[in-house]
Amino acid sequence: MGAISKFFNNLCTITIVFLTLLFLELLILFRSVSGAFYFFGNSPITSAQYFKLIERKNPASRYKEGLTGETKECPVCLSMFQEREEIRKVKQCNHTFHKQCLDTWLQQDCPTCPLCRISVLPEEVVAKYRQRRNNQDYYGSDEEMMVVLSALHGGYLRRLAH
Repeated sequence: MGAISKFFNNLCTITIVFLTLLFLELLILFRSVSGAFYFFGNSPITSAQYFKLIERKNPASRYKEGLTGETKECPVCLSMFQEREEIRKVKQCNHTFHKQCLDTWLQQDCPTCPLCRISVLPEEVVAKYRQRRNNQDYYGSDEEMMVVLSALHGGYLRRLAH
């Protein structure tokens, strides 16, 4: 009798795990399909595409000591530029920053020069990038869904195993 009870407990656990995985796959499929319809015709851009556009419009270079008219300090972090350090100059206003400082600023939903606030990218590009970020923030990532589902079922599965 104990063997039959243990068999049904294990069968119940396997069924719950299978149904949870099936639900997760269906949820991921639904998100990808609904996202495709939501963005159809006005597709958002990824972070990688966003930074490629920044790089194309304002390419990074290496700092060289002694160039005339070149600032010697990054206005964001207030540290001095070092020889051969990566910098990025905003073409629209000629302000120069450490590449990492400016890229971090631009990634934080501020597509403007940190000093003069001139736009670094066209507004339609920024809108598409924000659209992608807002959609991901709303739905969360697939990994977050998996953690939530495992947390919800984790306690129940542990009780069944004992």
